[in-house]
Amino acid sequence: MIPMSEAIRALLAGPQYHIHVRVGVQRAGTTMGAVPDVVDLTHRLVEGQLSATMDDGARRFSVTFWAGRNGDPDGDTLQPLVGASAYNDPSPLLWAGNALELKVAIVAAGTTPTDEDFRRWEVGRIDGVKAADAQGRITVYGRDFLTAVLLDTKVRAPRKYGDPPETATDNVRGWLSAVVDDWTTIDTPGPLFGTQAWVPMVWSSEPLWLPGGEPPFGLNEYAQDAGPAVYEVCRTIALQAGWDYRTFPRHLGPTDEWGDPLLVPVLYDPDRTRTTPDAVIGLNEYTTIRELTVDASDVRNWIRARTGKTSTRVPIERLDAASITQYGPQVMELAESQMPGIDSEVEVGNMLDYALADLKDPYASHEVESLLWPYVELNDLHTYPAHPRYYDADLTMAVVGYTHTFSRSGGRTTMQVRGKPLAAYRRWRVGAQPPVLVSTNDPPPGAVAKEGTLWCKVDDLSWPA
Repeated sequence: MIPMSEAIRALLAGPQYHIHVRVGVQRAGTTMGAVPDVVDLTHRLVEGQLSATMDDGARRFSVTFWAGRNGDPDGDTLQPLVGASAYNDPSPLLWAGNALELKVAIVAAGTTPTDEDFRRWEVGRIDGVKAADAQGRITVYGRDFLTAVLLDTKVRAPRKYGDPPETATDNVRGWLSAVVDDWTTIDTPGPLFGTQAWVPMVWSSEPLWLPGGEPPFGLNEYAQDAGPAVYEVCRTIALQAGWDYRTFPRHLGPTDEWGDPLLVPVLYDPDRTRTTPDAVIGLNEYTTIRELTVDASDVRNWIRARTGKTSTRVPIERLDAASITQYGPQVMELAESQMPGIDSEVEVGNMLDYALADLKDPYASHEVESLLWPYVELNDLHTYPAHPRYYDADLTMAVVGYTHTFSRSGGRTTMQVRGKPLAAYRRWRVGAQPPVLVSTNDPPPGAVAKEGTLWCKVDDLSWPA
C-alpha cells in the first residue's frame, strides 16, 4: 500500500474530509516540477481514470479536458495542431511522449488546500491523444512512465543470463538488473530515457527494490531469445519462483510522511498465506460491496509441464481436487518459454504449485466501491468492516484490480478483490503455443491435451491433401 501520513490517517478515520485533484502536463526535455515548465490544466479537467490489473501491472490513465477555443477566458485551445495557441508554443503540450502528473490533496472539510497539501500521485507518459469531440472535449491516454519504458523496450539480440550450474548463486537481483541495463541503455548519449531532464525526478536510480529482503533463489543459465519486452522477461524470471516483478511508486522519505514518490522496479513475494491487512477501509469510506458474477472460464485446476532433455522429458502435473469438484477439470500446460533456466523436476513442481495456487479459483469474487482511495496497490490486503446492508462479518480480501475515477473535486475508487493474494493470473498462460493435431480419426475418448489444442480430422494425410 502507498504510505500515508498520520495526519491523513486521522482525516480518513473521521466523518468528513475533502479530496482535491490536480493535473499537470510537461513537455519532454523539461524538469519535472519546475516552474514554468509544468502547465497546470486542472481548470480544464473534465474527468479522468487511473486503473491497473494483475494482467500486466501497468497503471493506465485516460484524462479528458475541455479543449477550449479562441474567445475562452484563457484564450487558447489544447488542440495540438493549432500552432497559434500558447499551449502549443514551442511545441504541442498534449502530445505523445510528454509527461502527465497527477497530484492529490486530502484536507478537512471546508479547508482550501495549499500547494504543500498536494502530493504526487502518479506520473505517466502520454501514449496518444484523441481529437476533440463535438462537445469540445479532448482526451489523452497513456501508462505510468517506468512500466511503459520496460514494456516498450525489447530484447534486441540473443543473450545468455543466469549462472552456470558449477557457480550457481542466489544472485537473481543482479540478473534482473542486468536485463534492464542491457536493453534500456544505448552507447550514446546514455540511458535511453535519460535524455529527458525530468526523468531522474520520477525514476529512482535504485535498479531493484526488495521490500521483503533478498530472494532465496537464483537463476540458472539460459539463452534469452530476441523479441520479448524487457518487462515480460523480468516477470517470467520472477514467476518461476512464484514471486512477481512490477514497478512501484516508492516513497523514499520518512515512514510517517507521504512524500513525492520515485518509480522503481520491485521484486517481491506476494505471500499468498498472509492474513494481516494492509489497511482497514472504514464504514465511512466504502459505499458498496457486491458479489461479482463469477466467471470460471479462466480457472485452471489441473496444470502440467515437462522437464528434461527432449529424449527423456518427464511429465509433471499438479491438481486441486476441491476446485475440480467445483468447476470441473480445467487443464493447462505451461509453455517452455515460461521456464527459462529451470532444469529439475523439483523446480518445475514448485512453479506448478505457485501457478495452481493462483489459478484454481476465479480471478475476482467481489467488487468494492469507495470514496477516492489513492493509496491502493495491487495485492494489497484490505479489511472491510461488517455492515448490516452487505455482510454480517468483516471481509478481508486481496486487491487484484482497481479503477480510480476522478475530477477536480475528488472521485471514487472501484476495486476488484478475491480471497487471497497472487502473483499473476492470465499471465501464467502467456507464451503457450497450442498445437494443431491432424488425424484421420476422432480424438480418443477422455483425452487430455494442452489448452487450445486444435484437432483437425481430415480424409487424407497425403500431400497435397
